[in-house]
Amino acid sequence: MTAAKAAGLLHDIAKEIPADVQFTILKESGIINDTSLLANPNVYHGITAFLTVPKWFSVTDEDVLNAIRYHTTGRRGMSLLEKIVYVADVVSYDRTYKEAEELRERAFSDLNGVLLYAQRFTIKKLVKQSLPIAFDSIDCYNELCEQLSAANK
Repeated sequence: MTAAKAAGLLHDIAKEIPADVQFTILKESGIINDTSLLANPNVYHGITAFLTVPKWFSVTDEDVLNAIRYHTTGRRGMSLLEKIVYVADVVSYDRTYKEAEELRERAFSDLNGVLLYAQRFTIKKLVKQSLPIAFDSIDCYNELCEQLSAANK
């Protein structure tokens, strides 16, 4: 199985685990140093999957595991696979927000542009809901802005 197929199939594997169980898994893991992550149950499943996929499916490919872990937050220095899984999740056909169709089309020609749009969209949504923004999301957004700025010079 290719890395992209594995990451695509497994990125949401923990989504149906109850949030309180995931919270316990995350707290006990000791890998969470960003407490803003613990305040937003919508991101638990990516990290829970990152922790459980190696045990349940014997997947050890670091790029696959990182694509699974960061598919909801993004991060600075994302690999191509991480970006593809993140964007594929954002533009999946079950997404019904008004820009989804346009983003689906753009995803094939402007991966970083769609990633930047998705980060902006998510950050705005979190601010409106008074939810904390994961440090990884802020780092990802800042890196994309830096790249865009450098490209426009």
